[in-house]
Order: sequence, then C-alpha cells, then structure tokens
Amino acid sequence: MIQWDKVSIAEMLFISIMLAGVAAIVGTGLEWAILR
Repeated sequence: MIQWDKVSIAEMLFISIMLAGVAAIVGTGLEWAILR
C-alpha cells in the first residue's frame, strides 16, 4: 500500500509538472501571438 501510494504521488507530481509545462508553453505562445 505504501509503495502504491508513493507511486501514485510520483505520477500525480509528474503529470502536474507536465501540465504546468504545457500550460506555460501555451501561455507564452498566446502572449507572442497577441504581441505580434
């Protein structure tokens, strides 16, 4: 159970980091599009 909990937490952190990176890239892309 503890190992599964650690795995789920690691997966959630990895997914959250991936989503944050995608959101940052999309946000910067929108800013560049708006500025141009």
